[in-house]
Amino acid sequence: MTIGQSLFTDDADGAPLSYSPELLMVVVVSISALHMIAPDHWVPVTLVSYRNSLTRKRTYFLAMLVGLTHGVSSVVLSLVIAAIGSLFLPVAYIRLFSVLLLVAIAAYIILNSIRESRESEGIESASLLVSVIPDPALVPFILIAGTFGAAYSYFMMAAFVVAASISLVVVVVLSLRGLEKALAGIKPQTVDAVVAGALVAMAAFIYFIG
Repeated sequence: MTIGQSLFTDDADGAPLSYSPELLMVVVVSISALHMIAPDHWVPVTLVSYRNSLTRKRTYFLAMLVGLTHGVSSVVLSLVIAAIGSLFLPVAYIRLFSVLLLVAIAAYIILNSIRESRESEGIESASLLVSVIPDPALVPFILIAGTFGAAYSYFMMAAFVVAASISLVVVVVLSLRGLEKALAGIKPQTVDAVVAGALVAMAAFIYFIG
């Protein structure tokens, strides 16, 4: 049994889940893109650009690399967690495990957001490391995606990485073209709340409809 095959069926007899692969893809890409709008992801990129007098092209290239690094590291972390979880769970419980993971990750995002908002150190002093630290939000989606086959799972993970990279580049482009104040006005906590809400909504959809 491997990731992307029978592990991801809804029940022990192999019946697939009922929600559409299009919906799952839209949610994954949206969460990936939204997550990179938070200032703690793009501000370090612009700071490095200013401090090192980088040209705009080099800044955009740096943003692309940071987005790719964050996306790839998040995929790797999520794959490891998903693989470990699948070793200890019967196939019939994978769906419930995915739902619980979505809720748990949403709770983690909110709690971490609250903790960060109480810290005195601002994002202005953040390094590029902050932008590339992986997160496990993709774990339940990797488990769910296998319902549609291994090829779909790989495509979804690639879409997650590409969306993160493109989103970060777009935000950096906008920040360097005069919209920095408007973008900086978007609190990381607001973005976290939107992402967490999307995760909870997906969990509810899977549990009650999927």
